Amino acid sequence: MKKKVLWMVLLMVIGSMLMSSCYFWQDVEEWQMGVQTEKNEITKIVTAGKYTKWCTFCELNAVDVSTVTFEVSDEEVATYDNQVVRIIITIQAHRKKDTDSITNLFKNWQSLMRSDDELIKVISATANEGIKNGVRSFILQELLDDRNGLATAIKQQLELDAEKYSVNIVNVTVKDIGISEEYLAVLGEKALITAQTEKEVQRQKLINQQAENDVLQAQQDKRVLDERLLVEKAQTNVDVEIASREGKKITEAMAVYELNDQAYEIKRLELMGKIFGDKSVFWIPLGTNLTSIINVEEGLPKVLPVLDPTIDHGE
Repeated sequence: MKKKVLWMVLLMVIGSMLMSSCYFWQDVEEWQMGVQTEKNEITKIVTAGKYTKWCTFCELNAVDVSTVTFEVSDEEVATYDNQVVRIIITIQAHRKKDTDSITNLFKNWQSLMRSDDELIKVISATANEGIKNGVRSFILQELLDDRNGLATAIKQQLELDAEKYSVNIVNVTVKDIGISEEYLAVLGEKALITAQTEKEVQRQKLINQQAENDVLQAQQDKRVLDERLLVEKAQTNVDVEIASREGKKITEAMAVYELNDQAYEIKRLELMGKIFGDKSVFWIPLGTNLTSIINVEEGLPKVLPVLDPTIDHGE
């Protein structure tokens, strides 16, 4: 009876040892990598699936390689120009899943491999140092204008440190920059002054533009007036030329009377005839050669035409 009991106890111990030293249909999820070990030595690194193994001191360790997202803050950190600000950043990171990285985590950083909380603590410590160094390299106005610059500076410092424990820093963003109420008031006053200055600059620009427009308009008006004067001058030249030609014609016509007394007398008689109408009585100045200018036909006096002595009329 005692032997039977001893055998049963022995079988239970052996069964317990076997059960604790193997795994049956154990899951490795899509967001995990599996580390198969025997006597705490890595035998194989596997991806997602179900695994079974019977051996002494065998284990399958699941490593979470999904991205963790968390915030890190510093309530009082000084800028380059000694302005105290509050900084809140958001970090995204994950454990690397290549064979060398998983091996490094298993052998040297098992606490970081097994616990997200431990991983976040280590990264946050480096991030706090990165915040201080990064903020100290900016004056406040630069910091407010360039959040990406601060985020990049912090990320670079995190990546140098995370390389040791095989973690990839996916992203760092600056969520908030808090400044003191006093500085907010200063910024508000500065913004007001800037707005007033800009308004005055715009007003001066309008004045200058109007002055330029007035100058351009005056120049345009002068050009129009100059063109008009040129046209009028040309028209005057034409009128003068026409008058000159008409004057020449009149001069040429008058030359007949200057050269021929008979022509002059006939013209005078014609004009007098227009004055007296059909009267038969003509007043002829003394000394006039009537035979050369009057011909009587049918008992009526008639003024004979006088040829222009300046023109050759032939025989």
